[in-house]
Parts: sequence; structure tokens; C-alpha cells
Amino acid sequence: MKNLFFLLIILLSGPVFAQDVVQHESKLTPIIKETYNVLKSDNKTLQGQYAAYYKKQLVAAGKYDKNARIGYWTFFDIHGKLMQRYNYNDRTLNYEAPEDTTSSFRYMIDQNIDTTTRATKPVRLGGRYFGYLRYLNLFKLPGELVGLNDNLYAITIELLVSPGGRLADYKVHIQSRMDKDENQTFNMNINLLKDEDKMFLPATYNHVPVSATIFIRCHLSGKDRIEID
Repeated sequence: MKNLFFLLIILLSGPVFAQDVVQHESKLTPIIKETYNVLKSDNKTLQGQYAAYYKKQLVAAGKYDKNARIGYWTFFDIHGKLMQRYNYNDRTLNYEAPEDTTSSFRYMIDQNIDTTTRATKPVRLGGRYFGYLRYLNLFKLPGELVGLNDNLYAITIELLVSPGGRLADYKVHIQSRMDKDENQTFNMNINLLKDEDKMFLPATYNHVPVSATIFIRCHLSGKDRIEID
């Protein structure tokens, strides 16, 4: 009888819990689909499992609790390469994929660096692929520049990260490869981003957090979008 009573509790409680959230699907970018749960009570508060996919390849997985990321989150690139693992509970970076000279990312801090310096780069929470997708979404090529030739123009994202690990400024530069004086700069409105999309681990200089600038080489994708090289 006790076993039967226990089974009835499980059967009755399961559907009630399942009705607390509703699953949604949406396009984070034209090539990235995300699936997530929201509270049924307001249909907007993120709660429970989150996943994002490039085709069938997982690029992000983790969990929300009332709009806040909790626990371990894991991030990949579109080829399935592990890019980052971060624990949001204790705010620790467990893994960050190494970079080499082929990376599209460059970093600058306003400090003198020599052989005695211990400096670290800023690290975007979400890794060097998924972590920057919402930044790419903010920029659309202006109508007068649609049809821009990638071979004739260089596109660079410039991000300023504060010593507190927050995105402070975001620009997109379009530079002619033929004429160095032909340069356009677009200032993006970072207030359109959620707080979680502005979070970094700050750069450090001799163990002290400092501001840093990230430069990201990009290319055109479609007629008016940009992607990281």
C-alpha cells in the first residue's frame, strides 16, 4: 500500500510540475536555433534547460533559474569543438579553448608589457563563438553599403571591456583595403543587450583587473549581416 501511495504521488505531481513551464523555440541568428523554457505564469521568465544548435550541432547548453544562468554551462563552435565551460554558481572558468596566431581575436590593454608582466586577456562568458552571437545581431549593414565586397573592405568589431568585466562600448569599423582614409565607424547601442550578454572576465595586469579592447576580424554573411572569421 505504501508503494502504491508513493507511485500515486509521483504520477499526480509530475504533470503539475510540467505545466509550470512552457517550451519555446526561436532563431537566435538565421543559422542558430535555441530551445528554452519560460514560466507559464508570465510566458517570459526563463526557467530550466536551455540549448542552442547549429543545424543538429549543440553550441550551448545550460540551465536558468528565474532568468539567471545557474550551474555549469558548456559552449561549442559549429564544428563541435569545446570552446568554454563556466560555472555560474561560483563564477569560475573551468575551461577556455586556447588561441593561436590564426585567431580572429586580438586584445589590447593600455599598459606597458615586458617579460616580467603577468597579463591576461578578457574572456567573454559564452566563449568565442556563442558568446558573441548577440553582438553580431545588433549590426546590420546600412542600405547604402549592401553589396559591399569583402575583398575590398575589412570589417572589424571593437569592444571595450571595463575593469569590472562589463561591456562598455561596441563599435563596428569598415575600412577600405585600397584607401586607408575611407573608413566608416558605427556605434552600437549596448543598452539593447541583456545583462548576461555584457558579462566578461576582465583582463588583468599583474593580477589587477584593467580595461581592455577586443578587436574581432569579421566578414559579410548574406547581404547585410556579419560573422566572425
